[in-house]
Amino acid sequence: MLDKYSALTETGTWDLVPKPTGVNIVNCMWLFRHKFNAKDDLERHKARLVCDDRSEVKGVDCDETFSPVVKPATIRTILSVDGIGYVRILSHLRTGFPMTDLGPLNYFLGIIVTHTPSYLFLSQQKYAQEILERVGMSSCKPAATPVDTQSKPSVESGPQVHDPTLYRCLAGASQYLTFTRPNIAYAIQQVCLFMHDPTEAHYDALKRILQYI
Repeated sequence: MLDKYSALTETGTWDLVPKPTGVNIVNCMWLFRHKFNAKDDLERHKARLVCDDRSEVKGVDCDETFSPVVKPATIRTILSVDGIGYVRILSHLRTGFPMTDLGPLNYFLGIIVTHTPSYLFLSQQKYAQEILERVGMSSCKPAATPVDTQSKPSVESGPQVHDPTLYRCLAGASQYLTFTRPNIAYAIQQVCLFMHDPTEAHYDALKRILQYI
């Protein structure tokens, strides 16, 4: 936390001024979390100072309250094919932001990155396993296709699903898998059409996708 606070102070994120009269003050709070690597080993502890949205004023974008955070891993992903361009931009950003180079990219936002001499191989295997574990389908019988070719979900497909929130969470989480699994994009798009009022048939279609994954 002290390292994060020092970085915010050094970059001139804020100026201390007298409290204006007749205005609402947006509170801040610290969020702490553990950062794990692709093998689920603890990598480091993280702290972030954020706005408390319960005290946010309507019409004020609190994303602009603090300085933007630029992660080298993000830049490296975009410029991985141009090492010279990456070094130049990273050097330029260091003049305005305190930055730490975390080394070669290997795990970012649930995506495992494997380096080869000619390309990067992206995998979301760990992320997919976490989705299956969440619904107790880690040992489920696999499906040969992501959809049932004999039928197609419709608006009137039987009783409403028991837990609509779970359905929406799983459908939304599965959407992220299309980043490396475009072959399930159509199937995911179909189940997402019914997120507002999912039925048991829609849930069965979603579980069929998870079986295929």
